[in-house]
This record gives sequence, structure tokens and C-alpha cells, in this order.
Amino acid sequence: MNDFFEDLLIRKFFEQFEFEPVIFNGDKIKNYDKFLFIGVGGSGLVADILKNLNQNIDIISHKNYGIPKIDFKDRTIIFNSYSGNTEEVIDAYKNLKKIKCSKIVISSNGKLLNLAKKDKIPYIQLLNLDLQPRFTILLQLIAILKIVDGKMIDVIKKSKEDIDVKKIKFLAKSIVKKINSLIPIFYSSFENSIISYLFKIKINESAKMPCFYNFFPELNHNEMLGFSKSRFLKNFCFIFLYDDEDNDRVKLRMNLTKKIYEKFGFKTFKIEIFGENRILKILNSLILSDLLSINLARILKENPQDLKLLEEFKDKLWKMQ
Repeated sequence: MNDFFEDLLIRKFFEQFEFEPVIFNGDKIKNYDKFLFIGVGGSGLVADILKNLNQNIDIISHKNYGIPKIDFKDRTIIFNSYSGNTEEVIDAYKNLKKIKCSKIVISSNGKLLNLAKKDKIPYIQLLNLDLQPRFTILLQLIAILKIVDGKMIDVIKKSKEDIDVKKIKFLAKSIVKKINSLIPIFYSSFENSIISYLFKIKINESAKMPCFYNFFPELNHNEMLGFSKSRFLKNFCFIFLYDDEDNDRVKLRMNLTKKIYEKFGFKTFKIEIFGENRILKILNSLILSDLLSINLARILKENPQDLKLLEEFKDKLWKMQ
């Protein structure tokens, strides 16, 4: 089943490049260059990825109920939920309804999209790929770029031809063999923490196993002490995400930490965040994290599409309103 799903994911990943977002009721959006992004889970990653691509973009990410205490003047609010039924996003939408500022909804369907249509709020309707949100991040990224930086869409689409799927499939399988049944912890620079977080959430959801992440230099001030005792050796492995653009002192910290953990007796290995530019590094990481997670699911005999626990939790939560 997972072999079929791997082929399906790859095919649908490349289909996302063809998406041409259309803004309905677009005349109501003002040309602001400041943004508030509201989204959680797989739909909450897009703003962080955008920030990785361009740190100069003024975008605040809100991943909670209610509304943040900020100045909404000259700021466009982006409500993003792939399913359209994300409780936190709908709650924020209702709380922000009376605030006079530019707003737009991004969704494939559901209650959020219906609210936008009813209230005549600008919206972009995403393609329904029949996948969980974490597998549609590229689609969502292209949609948000339509609002934030349209020129970057063309650059992303041109990068499609430079993705080496064979290399990524080989890399995913080789990493999985090293992880096996150990609990993986991904380490990266602070700038690449969204990439290490990508691996974490996709392994959590697809492989149904614990997975954690942290970043340099912060982890050297606390977390490394937590692994200094041998009683934890049999449980964890550490994956260091290297990037040639990282600060030289961060690279030094990575190498030194890796050696210390190996001296403790832990299994460690490295992954290069590869690509000729920042966009390709993000695209390669997106598909690698997808394939790595479903290959782990195969080993653990888990269905990567089974989110029964999450759905039951959400259903119970909705009934408690």
C-alpha cells in the first residue's frame, strides 16, 4: 500500500506546481505589505516556510484561539485552513470579523470557505487533492504568495525541473534504515528550524511514532545535558540537518555536538539540506520529509493516511461547544 502511496504523493506533489490561484472578491484587498497569518497544524506551516524564503517579509503567525494583541492598521489578515474546518482558525475569523482591516481566506472547502462566501470576504479556493494538509504545503505556499509576493510563484514553478526525485527517494530509504525503530530527534540551525519541524510533524502523523526537533545554538544551553546519561541510549537517534548557508559558529557547534553525542554512545548521522538556492532547499525538504515519513510508516506497518485518533479528538471537541 505504501509503495502506491509514495508514487501518488510524488505525482500530486508535482501537480501542485500547476496551481494558478485566483482571488475572488479581490477588489476588497488593499495593497499592504504587512500580514497576520492564522493557521495551525499542516496549514500553519506556510507562514514559517515563507519567512525562511524571505526574512524581510513582515508576517506574524498566530497559532491559537482568539486574536493576537497587535496593531491591525495597514495589515492584511490571512486565514488559512486546507480543510476549512480548523476550529482555531474559524474562532479567529469570528473574533476578527468586526475589525476593519483587509482580510482573505485560503481553503479548499468547509465552514471557513462558506463563511468567506457568505460575508463576501476575499478568498482563494485551493485544489482538493484528497490528501491531508501536511502533503499540500506547496499548494498553500503558492496561494499565500499570490497575496504576499506574486513574483516568487514563477521562481518556484521554474524550480520544478531541478528536483531530483531519484536522489530524494534513495536518501529517504537510506535514512529510514538508520532510524529503524529508534525515536528520531532532528537538529538544525535556528534559521532552518521550520525544516526540522517539517520532519517532526510528518513522522508523527504518517508513522505514528514520537519525533522531536530542536535548533542551534539554543539546544547547547540546555537539551544536550538531558542526553548525557547512558540510560537513554537505546531510545533515541539524532539527525543533524546541515546547510552550507549556516553561520560558521553554528556549523562548529553541530560538529562538536555530534561528536559528543557519539561519545555518549548515541547513533547520529547527518542530512545535507541540498539545493542550489533557498527555494530548492525548501522544495527538496518538503518531498524528502514526505517520503521519509511514509517509508517509516511502512517499516512500522502503519497507514500514513490514518488519522482516526485526531479525527475522534476533533469530533469530541466540536461537541463540547
